[in-house]
Amino acid sequence: MQRFSNEMIAQSNAMEAEGISSRRTVERLKALFPDETIPSNVSVADWRRGLHASLHEELEDSELAIARRADELVVQKLDYCEGNIDKARLGELTLTAGIYRDKGFKRQDLKVKAKQTEAGQALADAIARLADLSIPQLEDIIEGEVVG
Repeated sequence: MQRFSNEMIAQSNAMEAEGISSRRTVERLKALFPDETIPSNVSVADWRRGLHASLHEELEDSELAIARRADELVVQKLDYCEGNIDKARLGELTLTAGIYRDKGFKRQDLKVKAKQTEAGQALADAIARLADLSIPQLEDIIEGEVVG
C-alpha cells in the first residue's frame, strides 16, 4: 500500500522541476497537505531519484531512435554515393568511415574494460576469502594442503 498520495508525489516532482530543494519541498508539502503524513527528506530524495531514472531511460530511448534513423540515412547516402561516385564528397565519406571505426574501437575497449573489471572483482573476492582464513589455514594453502 502506498504511504503517500499520488497528488503529494506529483507536487514533489513538480517542485523538483522548479529546482526547489528537498528540504523546502517537505516544508511546502506540509503547507499543501496539513492533515496528511508528510514524507521525510529521504523519501522526497528517493522520489526524485526515481523521476531522474525514468527521465534518463526516456532520453536513452529517444537517443537510440535518433541513432537508428541517422544510421539509415547514412546507409542511404552511402548507397547513393556508390551509384554516383562523382558526386560523393570525400570529406563526408572520410568522416563517416572514421566515426564507425571509432565506434568499433570503443566497443572493443569497453569489452576489454569489462573483462578487466570482472578479473579485478574476482581478485578482490579471492583476497576477501583469504582474509577470512586463519594463519594455520594460510600456511596450509602455501604448503599445498587442502583447506577444509
